[in-house]
Amino acid sequence: MKNITLLTFTAIGLMLSLASASRSATITQMVTFDTVPDDSINHIYDKFNPALGILNSVRWELSGTALGGTLAVDNDGVAGGSVTLETGVHGSLSGDVSILEAVVLLEWAGLDFTTSATETLAADGAYPLPETSIGPISGVPDGSGFDFDLPSTGGSTDFFSLSLVSEAETGMLEIDSSVWGQYTGAGGTFSMDLDLSNVLKITGLGGLQIGFIPSDIAGDLELIYEYTPVPEPSTYALIIAGIGLMSLRHRCRK
Repeated sequence: MKNITLLTFTAIGLMLSLASASRSATITQMVTFDTVPDDSINHIYDKFNPALGILNSVRWELSGTALGGTLAVDNDGVAGGSVTLETGVHGSLSGDVSILEAVVLLEWAGLDFTTSATETLAADGAYPLPETSIGPISGVPDGSGFDFDLPSTGGSTDFFSLSLVSEAETGMLEIDSSVWGQYTGAGGTFSMDLDLSNVLKITGLGGLQIGFIPSDIAGDLELIYEYTPVPEPSTYALIIAGIGLMSLRHRCRK
């Protein structure tokens, strides 16, 4: 009886060891991008093959860096006031499968690679200076229609520009298990778009001329399946053979 119990526990131990060794496996599919919005990056992804094992999680990871870009305003009104600018890039997902989130680890209405600032502008022409005498300002070229009025001592200007130097963001989206079926199917594929759009927001003072140069954005979008592999039939055969060998040794000793 003791020997049978020993064999049983040995078999269980072998099976647990195999399960432990294979409990964390991942499949990663990645698309990289480097573009100037507005743009849509399309990619075809493979669905998870259930023959590989038991699916534990499905998640999307998006990371990127937006560089450059300028939003500029020139007050053409007779009154000054405060203005807030925001510029950069907004990223979001759309495609053939649901992106219903189980847990949002970062804000996922999409990702915003943006910068913002507030400035008080003088009335138009308060401190005029001909455009041609100062050349391009913050990426806004000559001939844009901006008069680039500059401040006198202690005064304010009727022109304001905001540039995005470098803005990096990373987001992770854990897909709810209720829609995993859309991501599963041997040999199946689905399409997903990463939509990248310019952010151009101006609030506060009205009567403004607007100049805009878009940002460049580069990064990658990953789809990650995490699963528990199903042991190969040969693995089970090895376990059975091992138990048989141990049993045979026990009988020979008798």
